[in-house]
Amino acid sequence: MLLGHEDHPELLLTEEAASFITLAEPMAFSFVSLAGKQLDDKMHPGTFLSLSTRRAIVEVTGPLESYANIMLRVEAEAGDAASELYAKVIRPLDESANRYLIHFTLVPPAVQGRFQRLTEGIKGP
Repeated sequence: MLLGHEDHPELLLTEEAASFITLAEPMAFSFVSLAGKQLDDKMHPGTFLSLSTRRAIVEVTGPLESYANIMLRVEAEAGDAASELYAKVIRPLDESANRYLIHFTLVPPAVQGRFQRLTEGIKGP
């Protein structure tokens, strides 16, 4: 989904009225930045703080560039393999805390189910 153009911020589309659900217990993940079709050398830790259907608020250990593509890896649940999902960094929410809004571009069904289980019965802020 095209949300805008880096060189023309006036063309930024309004964000969907997503109702984020704050997780009772933040969910850890590791991630790597993608440059073209190449992965960075090192995985970095991060945490999902809030989720919506297509987006998340994450906290990471260092700065991320807006519009960067990232691959995230979530640890396996019992009996499953670790899962990889992909996202685009939309913008920083709090750079001093390294909190960012990301938009999922590919989420495998197993991770979608896990996210749904994490957010069931929890009301948004």
